Parts: sequence; structure tokens; C-alpha cells
Amino acid sequence: MRRRFLGLDTHADKLPNLSESHLDSRVAAEESMLAQLRTLNPDELCEGELFDFYSMGAFSQFRVHAFREAKLHLDSIEASVLPHSLLQFQIAHSQEPEGWKAIAERIEAIPKYLQQAAGNLAKGKEQERLHLRSVKEYVYQNEIPSIISFFMVIIFSI
Repeated sequence: MRRRFLGLDTHADKLPNLSESHLDSRVAAEESMLAQLRTLNPDELCEGELFDFYSMGAFSQFRVHAFREAKLHLDSIEASVLPHSLLQFQIAHSQEPEGWKAIAERIEAIPKYLQQAAGNLAKGKEQERLHLRSVKEYVYQNEIPSIISFFMVIIFSI
């Protein structure tokens, strides 16, 4: 799970899974991490281990809060920008055929990813969670379908 956040090449062809079941499993993994960290005594850790201990705890606590408690994924329009940012970075740094293959595979994953993002926004809209309603409605109704169409054209032309 952490490899994707670190940008390791083994996940260069993937996008995050935004489905409710996957988000639930991610939160459960973070809660498990927090439970494991609670079994450790910080006084028994060296400086390097303390940094990891507090960093992992803060990161896991944030993710639990963001997805389970605040449900920030239900009103986030940032998800619509992620694929483009990742692809721009990859294209700028790809020099080997494997890199271009990963780019093509990531492009193929974009429609499903954006449909999941749109589904989360629709749920947020039903729950009246959308804080910047006019911006988010525009993204949900116009940008995400346009982005999906754009990448579908690319996929079928590869």
C-alpha cells in the first residue's frame, strides 16, 4: 500500500482504487497499524525508530480520520487531477520501453478510476457534503465525463 505513495516503479501502471470496499480495507489496514504501534513503548525506541513510530502513527491516524470519520473522499475534486499529474511526471521521465508500457496501462485505468471518483462525488452530493457546490457540480457533470472521453479516445488509438 505504501509503495504507491513512495512512487516506486512497481506501481507506475496503477491508479488508486477509490471503491468503497477498497477504502474500507485501507482504513482497516491503517487501524491495524495504529493498534500495532500502540503495543510499542516509545521509551524503548532509538531516535530513528522514534521518527518512524511517530510518522507512521500520524499518517495512519490522518487516513483513518480522512476516510472513516470525515469521509473527505466524498467531496474531493482532487481525484480528477491525479491521473493527469501522474502521467505528466511519467512522460517527462520515461526513457525505456517499460516506462511507456506503464504509461499506457495507467491510461487504460483512468476511466475506471474517474468513474469511482464521480461515484464518490455523487454520494457526497446526496449527503449534501459538497462545500463548493458550484465548482464540484461543474467537475462532476462536465470535467470528469470529458476526461473519461478524452482518455477513451487515447486508449482506442494505442
